[in-house]
Order: sequence, then structure tokens, then C-alpha cells
Amino acid sequence: MQKTIYKWYAGLGVYKPSFKTEYTTILDTDTQLVRKGVLYKYDTNFNVWNAFVGDEYNSYEYYTKTTSLSNETNEINLTLLYPNPVINVLNIKVDNSLINQPYTIFDSLGRIVLKGNLDDFETTINVEQLSKGIYYLKVSNNKVSKFIKE
Repeated sequence: MQKTIYKWYAGLGVYKPSFKTEYTTILDTDTQLVRKGVLYKYDTNFNVWNAFVGDEYNSYEYYTKTTSLSNETNEINLTLLYPNPVINVLNIKVDNSLINQPYTIFDSLGRIVLKGNLDDFETTINVEQLSKGIYYLKVSNNKVSKFIKE
């Protein structure tokens, strides 16, 4: 598995890769997942990935898959939010359980900037009037997704 972290370069107006990790699963049971990986840094001058050398740069990730603290299920019904970052039109694809449910879009200060309903399994929202920044889409089931407006 790979994870890539991107950084915004305002002068260029683009996102560029910054760091990347490559993970290998070492242990996978019903209660625990252990992964080991390598960390890479992106060299923007030469457009190459450079691995950090030595065991001290290996990434170890330990966490439990299940918890005894809660019996709630965390189902994410919002299946797709794109494009992200968005310029004018945000597309949302959801499963049938969220059709005709209300949504709210908040800015990074928590102010409501747009409201509406998810009309179909695929809904488009015109966000052209929003300023550039980070926004949050909250659906009636309290699931929140983050998107960036360019």
C-alpha cells in the first residue's frame, strides 16, 4: 500500500508530491494490523523520490481493527466526492440510503455556506460562488467529507 502527501505551491498554482510511504503488512488478524514501510521524500528540483536510509526511518504502524469501547458501526455511505480540488461543480455519488437526504456545506470557520438535498445517487452542486479554501460537506447521517475549492 502507498500513501502520498501533497504540498500546495502557491507561486506555481499546483499541488506537488512531498512525502510518500510504502507499507507492507506484517501481521493481519481480527484484532490487530501491523505494517512496516519506508519513507520517501520528493525532490522537486529533479522530480525523483529519495528514500530515507536506515532503520530509524522505517515507519511502523500498530493499531487495532476492533475496539471494545463502542458497539457502533461506522459506515460511510458517501461513496464519492469529486473533483477534489473543485473549481465550479462538485459531484457527489452516494448509495441509495442517502438519496433525498439533506446536505450542508460549511467553511473552515464552521459557517453554513450552502444547503440542499441529495436528489439522486449522483448529485452536482454548483460551488462557483464559494471563495477559494477548505470546505466540509455534511450529510444527514452526520458523515463529513472535506474538499478544496480552487
